[in-house]
Amino acid sequence: MTRFLPVLSLIACLPAVQPLLAQPGSVDPMWNPIDVGYGSGEGATSGFGILTLAIQPDGKVVAGGSFTEYNTTNRNRIVRLNTDGSVDHTFDPGAGANWDVGALVLQPDGNILVGGDFMNFHGRQHLLRLQPNGQADNAFVPGNAPDQPVHAITLRADGKVMVAGQFNNIGGTYRPQVARLNSDGSPDLTFDAGLGTDMYVSDIVVQADDKVIIAGPF
Repeated sequence: MTRFLPVLSLIACLPAVQPLLAQPGSVDPMWNPIDVGYGSGEGATSGFGILTLAIQPDGKVVAGGSFTEYNTTNRNRIVRLNTDGSVDHTFDPGAGANWDVGALVLQPDGNILVGGDFMNFHGRQHLLRLQPNGQADNAFVPGNAPDQPVHAITLRADGKVMVAGQFNNIGGTYRPQVARLNSDGSPDLTFDAGLGTDMYVSDIVVQADDKVIIAGPF
């Protein structure tokens, strides 16, 4: 004799059905949707692409690297993206940098500190500060620029700036590989790491107690 399970009993025997949700770390197809493959809105192109990112409080993303265009828009080594991943045309860096941008830090006032290997970015080399519209902030770094690349930048709570890289001199002052700058970009002469390191510094962090950690191949 054929017997049938009641519907409710049959449902109770089935495994629980979980909703299909995107897992953490999966690609968000709604961000930069025009990037559908090589040759079609392919994001940053040429060189090593994007080397550094900074996210603004409004969700826009500033990206730096070795690229010369982003989604077919000419952008030399720096670009700002809207929250959907499209190029933000209100951010105009002009001719941009002539070589890699490797460090970006957002300041609380919306200005952007930029470091890298470049020898010319708005007439500056290795370090400058941009206004929120992408133009150079002429009030920053009034003295001599770093003589070699800047690889890392971080802010202190008091508004001073820590920079690290391959340089020996910055602002006309001997500060090998690590320096602390005042808020206007001039060297803070009260910070002196002596002879520095025997090779470049690739990263720098300021602890809550104001002590500084550096890292690199030295």
